[in-house]
Amino acid sequence: MSRILYFRKMRDLKNTPPNPAMAEFLEFDWKNRSILTDTDKAKLHPQKIDPKEALQTLRNLIQASTDTELKCTFPLDDNTLTKFLNARKYDVEATYKLIRNYYWYRKKQSAICSDLRIENCDIKNCIRSCLPGVLPSKDRKGRCVLLFLANNWDCTYGLISVYRALLFTLEYLLEDIHNQTAGFVVIIDWTEFHL
Repeated sequence: MSRILYFRKMRDLKNTPPNPAMAEFLEFDWKNRSILTDTDKAKLHPQKIDPKEALQTLRNLIQASTDTELKCTFPLDDNTLTKFLNARKYDVEATYKLIRNYYWYRKKQSAICSDLRIENCDIKNCIRSCLPGVLPSKDRKGRCVLLFLANNWDCTYGLISVYRALLFTLEYLLEDIHNQTAGFVVIIDWTEFHL
């Protein structure tokens, strides 16, 4: 590459805005020094909501739902509802949408989502192969780190089995309240992977 092309490419890179998906990994964005609006401040510091009140409001929303199947079959115990409320920082409307989407997905993909237990051979084989692996320490933001090393996959079990193992692992890890609020990071390493 000639020097002129190199410098043009570097100039273009400097003028390119950072990838929003990677923005959380930037320590400080010196170019963006805008003053926060009131709505931005509200998003950063949501109002404190009484957990009992949020639970009852969410329970009422589910019971008033037009989807009778969701209303009759979704568990309304405090632990289940709190798990979803934590995921949406106690925003009841967003939590209700999350529950509807969760229920709809599990109903639509019932073959994949049913019988997620460690006793199943496909899930057990994947977990023995560390697909997914869970790192013992959290990342710098306190999130649980899941690790997929693709070269551990011996291809005697299918991709659906790996996905089922991931769903099982997430369901298991979401029993911890810290994981419900902090979330997860997934790292996939494709090094030396071949079929």
